[in-house]
Amino acid sequence: MFSTFLITPLLIINIYVDILSQNYILNKFQDDDLENLLKAEVVLVLGASVYSDGTLSDVLEDRALNALEIYEKGKAEKILISGAVDGNYNEPLAMKKYFLKKGVAEGDLLIDFEGSSTFESMKNAKEIFEISSLIIPTQKFHVNRAVYIARSLDMNAYGVALEDDNYLDIEKFRLREMFGKAAAFLLRSKFIE
Repeated sequence: MFSTFLITPLLIINIYVDILSQNYILNKFQDDDLENLLKAEVVLVLGASVYSDGTLSDVLEDRALNALEIYEKGKAEKILISGAVDGNYNEPLAMKKYFLKKGVAEGDLLIDFEGSSTFESMKNAKEIFEISSLIIPTQKFHVNRAVYIARSLDMNAYGVALEDDNYLDIEKFRLREMFGKAAAFLLRSKFIE
């Protein structure tokens, strides 16, 4: 009974976040056409793991590759890179190198070195970079929360859901995301007050 008392609100919050964000998400893994995306100021690449040699993890490379496609199709004017930095560990720098190698002009890259969480990345996009419209390519396990947070901060945000079934730790990611959605709901409630 105690576990039901804890799990039920968690499930309700997750469903709530999914419902509020679903109309703003394009499902790339279902062959939705990127041409249907509205133009935005930036395409936001949210950080994820980077290996010690600076190589992007599969999760992060998928986000970066899709951001590049969105940018090259002219759907966003610039690419906003946001991630964690801890000593020699630097997600934004690794992403910057990736995009420069792919031929993106340095002037089209905005870099947020303070994006230690999805919430912080969204808050920084709005408050520091003064972004009002953005496209967020991220995995389907993560996209609802990312869009929910951005729209809660009054940004015109659209997500592009990327396939995620092939990741080794996908079940761990999905479980962690359930708690992430609950945290986003609570942070939103606090932020709005």
